[in-house]
Amino acid sequence: MPKSDVNTEQGWVTEDNIIRVDGLKAERASGLVAEIGKMYPFQMNSRWDGKTFLMSYPQGLPFFSFCCVVNYLNYPFDMTKDNKLTVMAWCTTNHIDWGGSPELMLYVPQGDTEYDNAYITTKDGHTFKQMFAIPEPCVKVEKLVLPYQERP
Repeated sequence: MPKSDVNTEQGWVTEDNIIRVDGLKAERASGLVAEIGKMYPFQMNSRWDGKTFLMSYPQGLPFFSFCCVVNYLNYPFDMTKDNKLTVMAWCTTNHIDWGGSPELMLYVPQGDTEYDNAYITTKDGHTFKQMFAIPEPCVKVEKLVLPYQERP
């Protein structure tokens, strides 16, 4: 059974991660890559096929940073969800005890109004909320917000 709080400070996202962004326009894709690269200077690969923008970190990165990238992609223009982007991410973590599978799906749910968190659903169906206000922990959420979906 997962703990109520999870220490993610020492967590690392392994190289098998992917972030999918649907609804992004071509003229904004390269700008987002540059913005994120300045904030989180880890090696990044990205691809845009005209409909879906995919990015990954082939050498991994700290889990907290990965959560921040997912959150930022949800709110790149302003503090509303009016940009109509859908962001989903998948990763496997090291050095974090989720009480089960280290395979995760990250997202910001539709209707979010807090702007400073990311939700995590483990492959075995547990939901957590990573808050960014320090020293807020990553806490277990009793209600499943979004069921785990297999990575693309």
